[in-house]
Amino acid sequence: YLQTSNLDYIQAYRKIVVTEKLLKQNQRNFTPISTAAKIFINFVSEKIWEEENEIEIEFEIPQKRKRMVSRRLESNVGHEETIHTPEDNFKINTFFPTMDVVVTSMEQRFAHCKELYGDLELFDPRRFKDIRDNGINPNAMNEISQLLPTIDNHALLEQLKSFAHFWPTISKTTLKNTDDIYGPEYDSEDYFEDNNFVCKKEENCMKCLLCVANIIHKYNMYSLEYKELFKVYLFLLTIPLTQVTCERSFSKLKIIKTRLRSCINQQNLEALFLMNCERELLLDISPDAVIDFMCEKSSEMLRLLKV
Repeated sequence: YLQTSNLDYIQAYRKIVVTEKLLKQNQRNFTPISTAAKIFINFVSEKIWEEENEIEIEFEIPQKRKRMVSRRLESNVGHEETIHTPEDNFKINTFFPTMDVVVTSMEQRFAHCKELYGDLELFDPRRFKDIRDNGINPNAMNEISQLLPTIDNHALLEQLKSFAHFWPTISKTTLKNTDDIYGPEYDSEDYFEDNNFVCKKEENCMKCLLCVANIIHKYNMYSLEYKELFKVYLFLLTIPLTQVTCERSFSKLKIIKTRLRSCINQQNLEALFLMNCERELLLDISPDAVIDFMCEKSSEMLRLLKV
């Protein structure tokens, strides 16, 4: 889920918490995993034999040759080595260390973000009912205030409470005509110009951050009443949860700038890079529109095409 595009970071953090909890519960629980692995091996073996492929899969972990240890010192003469089965060796030397590394890595990566995601979760429309019933902790939004120092924390809390109170009525609004969303500009920037800035479902779910931001923008609620709240939603919709998007961009850049294109200039490289990354937007542009645009820029091309 963390590798998907346009993911809901609140839902992603919930999945991380659940995954970490399940890993800790099974951190030393080797028997069920071993049993499941054997059932899977048995299933695969039957499928392979049905297709008459001469491939054999071992059901048991192979026994390694016992390592001979020199016992020259007198202190080692009476030492008796503990004998473990291959499965016990795998459990002690492979399974336990791997689970420990995975759990520790997840704690180090995400544990320090608990307070931040606790604040971000307040903006999830699925939490609005809890805000209406129990209110908001006055000490909340501290992490948000550090990320957005220009935000008035007190005004943000009041606007969020007010918006959560009216959300049951507001959420009944439909956003079928998405062209209305790309109306007036906000702070001289077209935040909603990109067609990807729309809920991906056929009918707006009204359960994601994007639907909330679209509602505030469509009905011009950000001008006076929910100005601080709208700034926070725009911020939340632009921050990435993982570095996967950046890694995808570098992978595409490696495909574009090959050894044969090592001398390409920066302007052409940037243009090709944007076209590759935003390939979905190019599908909406017809070749005739590109030709007409180029003709307007060049009188010679216009003359040649007319001929």
